[in-house]
Amino acid sequence: MRILETTVASPTTIEEAWTMWKSYDEAITFIAGGTFLQTKWEKGATVPSKMLHLGGISEYKQIYMDTESQIHIGSFVKLAECKNHPLIIKKLPQLSQTIEKIAAPAVRNLGTIGGNIANQVGDTIPLLLALDAEILYLNKDGKQRIDLQDWSKMTEDSIILEVIIPFDNRESYLFTKKIGRREAFSTSVVTLAGKLTIKENQLCNVRIAAGGGETQPMRLRNVESILKHAPIVDSNILKKVYQTVMTEYQPVEDAFYSSNYRLKVASNLLISELEKWSGEYGGLYK
Repeated sequence: MRILETTVASPTTIEEAWTMWKSYDEAITFIAGGTFLQTKWEKGATVPSKMLHLGGISEYKQIYMDTESQIHIGSFVKLAECKNHPLIIKKLPQLSQTIEKIAAPAVRNLGTIGGNIANQVGDTIPLLLALDAEILYLNKDGKQRIDLQDWSKMTEDSIILEVIIPFDNRESYLFTKKIGRREAFSTSVVTLAGKLTIKENQLCNVRIAAGGGETQPMRLRNVESILKHAPIVDSNILKKVYQTVMTEYQPVEDAFYSSNYRLKVASNLLISELEKWSGEYGGLYK
């Protein structure tokens, strides 16, 4: 039997977690629900010697909308709770739909929204990128707030406290799609999300993001540039979009799917969604 020499600290408040964290001179692993780390350990990843268990913290377990129409989701909200929350169902049903496709119910009852983001490849991230979400986080200097895409590029350790999503009342088409394998606990082939707004027969406020598998989700900014301000009657848009996805998106291959396969799936999925949207808005790209 393997004996794990791991020290686990379990703070009950963020202030206590911060104090504990600052007292460590070595690297430490943060854990809440632990569902993602469990899959890593099962594949042979090294179990860390020191862990800071955040699941017992009572703060940042709420979902609410502030006076500036921003939706706040506490990092320690369980995925299942987020999926079923009345505010999410009413204002962001696409997020509820995305969470419903993450693993199995037992995993969603344990895993947190913060953990899904912190693992850097979570299926909620493409949609949150398309929504211009921000992250309130804690580092050793205190609380900070930053755009999600910028947070994902950081190399310093941090504890996510909240996901903050600006709620846009303008008429927009918001979509999220996941192509996955049959196994409930397997990573997706491709996860795609986007937000499209039309104004005066032109697209504006375009956001397209893709991820899947071990690929860190990213905004496809070159694709966004092609779509932004495009006349809705431009018949060349779809071809340009397809070609740009094929060059801009860089998915990671694994034992199941090649990078090229994931590229083709992402490109075709986006074209299909644009065609669907064009039909709803009366002849776009036709």
